[in-house]
This record gives sequence, structure tokens and C-alpha cells, in this order.
Amino acid sequence: MRAIQLTLAAVAMTLAGSVAAIAQDAARGKTLTDQCLACHTLTAGEDPGPGPTLAGIAGAKAGTRPDFEYSDAFQAANARGLIWTDAALNRFLANSQTDVPRNKMAFPGISSEADRADIVAYLKTLK
Repeated sequence: MRAIQLTLAAVAMTLAGSVAAIAQDAARGKTLTDQCLACHTLTAGEDPGPGPTLAGIAGAKAGTRPDFEYSDAFQAANARGLIWTDAALNRFLANSQTDVPRNKMAFPGISSEADRADIVAYLKTLK
């Protein structure tokens, strides 16, 4: 029994170390979102550009901004119940076609996991 407890503790510490290795830095994420400003706004209530505002996106259901006309791909994602969790945002930032296939967003993706984590951390601060 003691051996199992020690093994579980070691696994937990290893996993915690992996998470710490990808520490989220919202201030750095804010800088990294400059590339998003070509199409998106970051403040609620602003007129959307080619893309919807990113304010309040974290935890929101995909394709639900009342002031934006979403593509068929985002309407389908909404119908499937896609929620912008940390994991979904991470996947989308890595490859925008992952969770929302055939969407119209012209975005090559962000290969750096650390950059994506920082952007997600910043997006979570936008209300």
C-alpha cells in the first residue's frame, strides 16, 4: 500500500513539473495577441472587424457573439456545443481547422506551446 502511495505521489509530482514547465504568462500573452488585432478586437462592445471580439471568449460557447455573423463552420461548431476551454483554445491556436474545420480564418497557427499557453492566459483576463 505504501509503495502505491509513493508511486502515485511521484507521478503527481512529475505531472506538476510538466505543467510548471509551461508556465502561463498573461502579460507576455498580451504582447503575442498583437497579431490578432488585424482582425479581432479585445474589448467588449467594440464593433467587430473581420473576426469577432475576443473579449470574454474563454469559457464561451463558440459562434455565439450577437454582433457578429459567423461562418457555416462556426455555426456548426456552435451546434456541436464547442466551448472555448483552455484545451480548445490551445488546439485552435495551434491549427484553426482542428475544432472548426473549414472555417474562414486565415491563420497559420502558433507552433509554440508556450506561446499558446501565454495567449490563452491573456484571453482569460478579457471580460
